[in-house]
Amino acid sequence: MTAEIVIRLPDLIVEYIDNKIKLGEYLSRNDYIRHILRCTMEKEEMWTDL
Repeated sequence: MTAEIVIRLPDLIVEYIDNKIKLGEYLSRNDYIRHILRCTMEKEEMWTDL
């Protein structure tokens, strides 16, 4: 199951993400956002395990 979420970001952040895509680090803005969220979730889970 998936859900569509619309977010507004400052131009500077969008430019940063787009640059990562141009460098080939991510396939799309969605790919970048999913990666960041996964990393955050893993980090928070790690902290709760301590």
